Amino acid sequence: MTQQPALTDFDKRQADFARVRALIMKVVVAEPGLSRAGVEFRFITKYAFKPLVDNRLRELVRLGWVEECKSEEDGLLHYYAKEE
Repeated sequence: MTQQPALTDFDKRQADFARVRALIMKVVVAEPGLSRAGVEFRFITKYAFKPLVDNRLRELVRLGWVEECKSEEDGLLHYYAKEE
């Protein structure tokens, strides 16, 4: 039995990652200014499963769909959908 490379598994999961990113965008648009923990909590309560939200949030920031702002009050990053 040969072992498949990790890249193949990652490529196969790209559709799942895109779906989770889209659901996270729905949460961020509905409630702007949530921290990562807040986004994760809202995601779990709304969609009843727990993906790696922090990884997908980083991807959304890198793609330019979401911006993160550090709060002066609590020192946490808060996420907002970018307006075009």
